[in-house]
Amino acid sequence: MERLLITPRNNWQTRVESLGLTFHTIDNKPYWNEAACYYFTENEIELIKASTREVESLCLELVDHVVHREEYYKINIPEYAWSLIEASWRAKEKPLTGRLDLSYDGKAPPKLLEYNADTPACLLESSLIQNQWVQDVYPNKYQFNCIHDKLLRAWPKISSEKIHLTWRLNLPWTLSDISYVAKVAKEVGLETKTIFIDDIRWDGRQYIDQDNETIKFLFKRFPWEIMREDVFDNISTSKLQMIEPAWKMILNNKGFLVLLWELFPNHPNLLPAYFNPDRLESDFVKKPFIGREGDNISIFSRKGVFSTEGNYGNGKYMYQKAHYLPNFDGNYAVIGSWLIAGEPAGIIIREEDTPVTRSSSRFVPHYFG
Repeated sequence: MERLLITPRNNWQTRVESLGLTFHTIDNKPYWNEAACYYFTENEIELIKASTREVESLCLELVDHVVHREEYYKINIPEYAWSLIEASWRAKEKPLTGRLDLSYDGKAPPKLLEYNADTPACLLESSLIQNQWVQDVYPNKYQFNCIHDKLLRAWPKISSEKIHLTWRLNLPWTLSDISYVAKVAKEVGLETKTIFIDDIRWDGRQYIDQDNETIKFLFKRFPWEIMREDVFDNISTSKLQMIEPAWKMILNNKGFLVLLWELFPNHPNLLPAYFNPDRLESDFVKKPFIGREGDNISIFSRKGVFSTEGNYGNGKYMYQKAHYLPNFDGNYAVIGSWLIAGEPAGIIIREEDTPVTRSSSRFVPHYFG
């Protein structure tokens, strides 16, 4: 694994905009950065792929464990959500997307930092944009990126109904993902309709959109935990299908990392994690059960405490042994390893000037071979 400095394509802005990435620059800083790239050996890619498959298998075992023992309370999932999670799991509702955040330096085994299981962002950048780059810059090399092809194969197995796609916050990466996922669904012949969350209404029997059309299948880009208690009852009544399925609430809660360590202690892809920081003797990271985009993270080390602010600081926390991201000349790099329909599908590297990755952190492409 190496970080290489390269020359960006002369027309790179036009090239990425042609595929829908209009927010490639944020506050005059690159969000999509192709002045650098990462090179991997084929063996390193195979290790990442195998580790992703292994971690996903462990996660599914954990979901089954939690559901059968009703251990939702351990990670503060409200009781009104339990029955829907159980029904979703027992019905074997299929996932579509997920992204593991891995710390990997090309030497030690990849370590799971967290799982973006419910609303993983940045599909477009990871899939089409990165693929365009490697075809333009390294046409004779390879890239671990079969996200688009796997999405094309996954959609028909998940739904034959018309798909409503909805979002809550008008963030550029959210809107681009909604558009991209809708485009893929249309490519396989599915009918789609994009609606804002406020356009969804409950009529006493079913969910309908602003045109009074029944919503049977909903692809959402807002998290399960923001939903009111009555929504869970209504989903059960209407039998509305959702992506991601309700059982993903377990894996999107960072408290699951503690349960995972309890179930699989000393696994080479996992880090020690506890509900009590006293169990950790050396550097550790404090994370909220529910949190996103690097908000409200604190790293406790012998050098002091590094913390980020955010909107998730009022809930419960878990504590994970610190496993620092590899630092390439001041660029802390995390690997986002994508799962499509539960299968490894590709990676993207994000860089930050600090050890905590944020929503605006730089995307850097990769190749191998």
